Amino acid sequence: MRLLYISLASCLFLSCTNKKTSDQQKTTSPKKTATEKTTAADTLTETETDDYLTPPKSDIRVYDLSQFDSRVLISLSDDYVLSSHKDSLAIPDLKNFEEEESQYLPLGLKYKKVMMSKMRIAETDSLFIYDYSANILNAFAVKDLNAAAYINIYGAEWPYEASDYMIGFEVEKKLLKIPESNYYTSFVCIGPKNPFAMKKLQTIKWKEIAASKIPSVPVNPKYDRFMKGTTKKNVYSYTNGDLQYFLQDYAEKGDVTGRRLLVENKTTHEIVFENYYYNDEGGALTPLNFINPDGEIHQWTGKLFKNKPDVAFGFEYASFGCSTIPFISKTEPVIFRSCDNRH
Repeated sequence: MRLLYISLASCLFLSCTNKKTSDQQKTTSPKKTATEKTTAADTLTETETDDYLTPPKSDIRVYDLSQFDSRVLISLSDDYVLSSHKDSLAIPDLKNFEEEESQYLPLGLKYKKVMMSKMRIAETDSLFIYDYSANILNAFAVKDLNAAAYINIYGAEWPYEASDYMIGFEVEKKLLKIPESNYYTSFVCIGPKNPFAMKKLQTIKWKEIAASKIPSVPVNPKYDRFMKGTTKKNVYSYTNGDLQYFLQDYAEKGDVTGRRLLVENKTTHEIVFENYYYNDEGGALTPLNFINPDGEIHQWTGKLFKNKPDVAFGFEYASFGCSTIPFISKTEPVIFRSCDNRH
């Protein structure tokens, strides 16, 4: 089974590894015991594990698409709490399966109902796949979708356990109106109504400006340890309606190691949003749109969800855990995406 995984949060990691072949490489690390199961805390970035830096978490759940041959999987495994008990109903008993055929398990109605019950997904809910770069929406009634389990992209030792699988809903690629090249600019939500605002997000088109034009606002003291020893460098700007975005590089020994984002209301000159991004073991800065020569688009902004402020994301790669979707707001909780990144 040839496996190709697409995830915005894992683009950096995948660029440093070889793609899996049909015979997935087995991990040499020992299996976790029931008391050693991977938890959300195991995959948080440094920013997320520092309590004083962790922003309030939104209750909006956003998932990614993963490609498996002719199908895509919307993995719910970040939120689907599994039991290691031998009688767990997450997947069938594997004692009657061979290793190769166990890498992909179509889950029958019994297992689908257990998953939906634990995830509090109603039979009347729908699954919404939204390509924010092209403003294309695909909607599927969950009652019409199959549930499936795929061995995660890092592989596992045989015999497999339920926690070795990515478990969720699968959709045939031919049913999607989204081209494969846009899977990485697509988000997935599940619920009774479409939560997306259906307003195409804007590519942030950075332009370098004089450093004197950035608003004079002191650095938030809680980020002092990341800015200590750095030097202020280039400043970039972008305007979207009544909002003006200012982004400044911070360098250490000549290399850009951090960035600071300020968003100002052009009418009131109030700073309505402030954020910091930096290189660490949990992630790295993304190249800036229209500044770096790679030609890829990383930073996006605009109204993603109904009845919510605009968003601004794509400033960091995440090696561990998943990247976030912050709202341009001082009070709106941040969305922590569920991308099933087990690295």
